[in-house]
Amino acid sequence: MLVELVEEQSKSIVHGDRSFIAPLALTVFLWIVMMNAIDLIPVELLPWIAHNVFHIEYLRPLPTADLNGTLGMALGVLTLMIYYGVKIRASAAGCMSCLRRRSAPTRYCGRSTSCST
Repeated sequence: MLVELVEEQSKSIVHGDRSFIAPLALTVFLWIVMMNAIDLIPVELLPWIAHNVFHIEYLRPLPTADLNGTLGMALGVLTLMIYYGVKIRASAAGCMSCLRRRSAPTRYCGRSTSCST
């Protein structure tokens, strides 16, 4: 169900090759769900096990309490959004320039009336 949900969402947002975007979106979604699901475990249980079984003095089991992982994922997703946005715009601009080369030699100046300047 999750795979189909992510596939439909990516299909409605991205028009083109989704071979990298859909699995990445599913991975990030599941990673965030699992990071937040650790909050469902009693907070004292994991540090107690770490102290009594493995002799670890300090354990902070909540991954979202440390901003390094959260900020790293946010910056990674932002970077990928910018990259794919530029990539999609560049391919769309390439198609538009290809269409312009095939059309008449007159240029459009941006006014409501057409002109040949």
